Amino acid sequence: MNDILKKTALVLPVHNRKAITLQGLRSLSRIDKAGLDVRIFVIDDGSTDGSRAVIKAFGAKNSRVRRVFLRPNRRKATAPSAG
Repeated sequence: MNDILKKTALVLPVHNRKAITLQGLRSLSRIDKAGLDVRIFVIDDGSTDGSRAVIKAFGAKNSRVRRVFLRPNRRKATAPSAG
């Protein structure tokens, strides 16, 4: 059996979607497959609705979550590039 972990990065762009952000993070954090090293990059595009607090709290509890906070509203296409 191959002991090498396959690395996978998931990018979750966020802008003012507090409830959906928490739901998405919960779903993505459940990914637990043998041989797969998953990192979740959450890119917040300057949210003002509390999404940033949700991301910070969730990331503090889950070592696979990487948090990136952009200046306010740099647009949707910028978020995946930041990950």
